[in-house]
Amino acid sequence: MFSVATAWIGSNIFSVLVARTGDAAAFRRLSERSRRVRLVGVALFVLALLAGLLTAILGAFNLTAPWLLIAYGLVALMLIFGNLWLPREWAAINAAAERGEDIRALATDRWAIVLLGQAILLWLAVIFVMVVKPFS
Repeated sequence: MFSVATAWIGSNIFSVLVARTGDAAAFRRLSERSRRVRLVGVALFVLALLAGLLTAILGAFNLTAPWLLIAYGLVALMLIFGNLWLPREWAAINAAAERGEDIRALATDRWAIVLLGQAILLWLAVIFVMVVKPFS
């Protein structure tokens, strides 16, 4: 999960930083490379979910333990968030960069920063729940 968080959150942070410079060409280059990193992140995410499920089943964990239910909910939120909201924001910035428009306004938009902050907080929450196992 740490490698997934690094791949996804790291590429998003760099994308925001580059977009804030307003350099559309640099953002397009980074965006192209970030797509590859995000694909690796998707593969690692699926592997991590499968490994976690197998570990829970084979390790005789209670699959309805409160900490696991919290983790399921957080992962569901991450999937919803990552597939519904975040791609729209990146698509708008990418489209503006392709047209050669100023992308700085989109990257400094409060909504873009809030979305990135939510993604980071969700990852931290999943890691916290998996390590601390609250309510167990």
